[in-house]
Amino acid sequence: MVKMNIIKRMLPLFFMAISVYVVAQDIPEDFDEAINIIQGKSDSHSVGWAIEILQNTSDETLSPKAFNVLGMTYLNGIGVDVDSVKAINYFEKSAEKGYLKAYHNLGIMYFSTDRSHQDFAKAFRYFEKGADLGSIVCNYDLGYMYYKGFGCEQDYESSVKCFKKALDIGVSPVCMYMLGLCYRNGYGVDKDENMAEKYLSEAANYNAVIAIEEQLRDESEVDSHSVLLTESDDQEVPETMPYVETFINNRADLSGLYRGMLITYDWSGQRVLKEQSLMLSVGKSDEGYSGLWIQDSDTIPFSATLSKEGILTFKDTYITKTDRYFGDEKIRYVFDDASISYFSNTLTGDLRLYSLLQNEPERPMYMSLVKADLDTSQTETDPYRCDIHAYPVAHTNQVEVKFGLPEDVQSSKVSLYTHTGLFVQSFNIGALHSGVQKFTIYPNVKNGTYVVSLSADKYHGQTIIAIQK
Repeated sequence: MVKMNIIKRMLPLFFMAISVYVVAQDIPEDFDEAINIIQGKSDSHSVGWAIEILQNTSDETLSPKAFNVLGMTYLNGIGVDVDSVKAINYFEKSAEKGYLKAYHNLGIMYFSTDRSHQDFAKAFRYFEKGADLGSIVCNYDLGYMYYKGFGCEQDYESSVKCFKKALDIGVSPVCMYMLGLCYRNGYGVDKDENMAEKYLSEAANYNAVIAIEEQLRDESEVDSHSVLLTESDDQEVPETMPYVETFINNRADLSGLYRGMLITYDWSGQRVLKEQSLMLSVGKSDEGYSGLWIQDSDTIPFSATLSKEGILTFKDTYITKTDRYFGDEKIRYVFDDASISYFSNTLTGDLRLYSLLQNEPERPMYMSLVKADLDTSQTETDPYRCDIHAYPVAHTNQVEVKFGLPEDVQSSKVSLYTHTGLFVQSFNIGALHSGVQKFTIYPNVKNGTYVVSLSADKYHGQTIIAIQK
């Protein structure tokens, strides 16, 4: 979410003022010049000379910074071959001697590496150590991890505490910005536009462009989502990310055309950020499945394999789209996989994308699709089928049901069945006017996967839900 990618934008913090553990007046001239050469601020000597000076530093007040700088040379290949093992060794030596930015650099190494070696849990632990010792930048790092749930359980409240702790220690425009977002959206704190403006203005005073951009936006993130269906004034989009329990019949064939919606939530899964139309054309191949993913105006060819556990894994499938926090910049995402449930003519799932710009997973996404009837003659004989969507509200016994009717009906009913077709419970709704309808039902059922069926005079529809209280 944050425009300043902590991987690529925070490494330059290494070049900030010397740590409090180093006494400025005691810095030898050669040591200071060696730092300037590594930073590219001087060419009075070779990089090799500068590295030798740092390696031979015996002053205990200077060695923590020297080790950190040496770690950066091996991390970035400055005068030496890139060597992540040596970089980690130097950073660890620096951290052991009390140089706090070394904890940041260690965490960044595990966060920013290629995906096959990326380890958010290790990054989190290094950020946590640095934050506990009073590092401003590590408190930001840790807050960022809590904010998105990387390497830890997602927790906005803990995120806010980290950002505030950083500001108690010193100045951090990016923490001011993040607190502005939290207060504006009600993430971990009560929604408060005055507090949001206070923090955003403080960040803007330090020329934080991202804070200025946020001030210019008319709506907060949670208030700006697009709505797929035309709704009446008292209707709301689903409030929380549904729990998806995978269910795939071993004999199931996903081939066909599906229509429905793709819903993007905030990092906690508790608030809807965007609803988009989605159509999926799926065909079976020797390797698995292939077809077209049609999301709003984007048409994306894809291929994927389906495991018996219900995990749909995509192969070399990408989408490019904009993000609120990146202005007009196009962000490229790779499709990872989706945990799906498939029953009769419905396909629901928890979709996972990965941002190639930010080098991190995308927000939680939920897809709800109904299989279209490709047989024209059959469609003509069954013109009364309605699209229906159901969304379990996390940790409650509530289910939001939404559907549209082309005309008034005298009676309507929503029923629940097990995935094997056994009747569970019915909810009589009564007469309804034409248009989009939304209701909350309170099924008394155990956790599991259920079919939601609509019967409204001559109209009918069906979808599947996974309930997890």
